[in-house]
Amino acid sequence: MPENFITGKEKVNFRDIVLQHLRDILKISQAEFCGGYWKTIVKQGIPTDEYVPDSRQCYIQAIENLAYVLLPHFDSKMEDKYKELIGIIRMSTLKFREEYNEDILKQHNETVGGKVTAQQMAEEVNSLFTLKKLEKVKELFEELNCLMKRVDYLKTSIYSEEIEEEEITDIDKEKKE
Repeated sequence: MPENFITGKEKVNFRDIVLQHLRDILKISQAEFCGGYWKTIVKQGIPTDEYVPDSRQCYIQAIENLAYVLLPHFDSKMEDKYKELIGIIRMSTLKFREEYNEDILKQHNETVGGKVTAQQMAEEVNSLFTLKKLEKVKELFEELNCLMKRVDYLKTSIYSEEIEEEEITDIDKEKKE
């Protein structure tokens, strides 16, 4: 990716890194989320299997990493919300299975019913786990964006047009009238 290549002469600040990460997250979220799969591509008459990553997992990981980068800048409100949400995001599949066994069985009976193989059950568990993590990570992303707005971390210009000083004075005058 040439657009991401940085030479030694260019200066990149932390704000730029966060902005780029936000752009990447938004790019991931523009396409329909789907599980990973293998596809066969043919190059010069030779078929090759290529893995297409699970876009849901890419999204989860990208938001998790954004949170890690912004962690030192959390205010108390964000710290509380982070503690509330990060548990399920970091949870292992085994622990998830133990804690959400009833939900897993309920979904299984609603979608498949009857008997299934261990492999099918594992796939159902992983699918439900991914959906739960996705739900929590979306909430985390919203909170991270609110944090950045609250602390004006990325400067007002990305949330709205920059307002000239004289325009602010004009707006204030209108409010007084």
